[in-house]
Amino acid sequence: MNDLPSLNVTLRQIRAFITVARLGSFTRAAETLHISQPALTLTIQQLERSLGLNLFDRTTRRVLLTVEGEDFLPTAERLMADFELALTDVKAIAENKRGHVRVAAVFSVAISLLPQAVLTFSASYPRINVH
Repeated sequence: MNDLPSLNVTLRQIRAFITVARLGSFTRAAETLHISQPALTLTIQQLERSLGLNLFDRTTRRVLLTVEGEDFLPTAERLMADFELALTDVKAIAENKRGHVRVAAVFSVAISLLPQAVLTFSASYPRINVH
């Protein structure tokens, strides 16, 4: 059985954390994310509760990352970048811009018709590999 705590962390929370960390301000981060400042505060509080630690030291004048927040920021940024890349890749596949095609043909077709067909296809879909 898994002894790790159950973490319920969302991409919205990760994005909010990164934005506050980069801008150093809940107000500016809320404006950037197009949400209210109280909603952003609640999102960060939920993330901190899920992780069981404070990510920011807050004062009335500024917001600073805690040591834990500094440690988590590169990982959070990498997670978001990887997720966005995965979405881009899936979208490219869905739009037939990327992928693989395997073709089987009898010898006579493979040497007569297939070379030109593959060239034409590859010109239209350069990121789809034909095997």
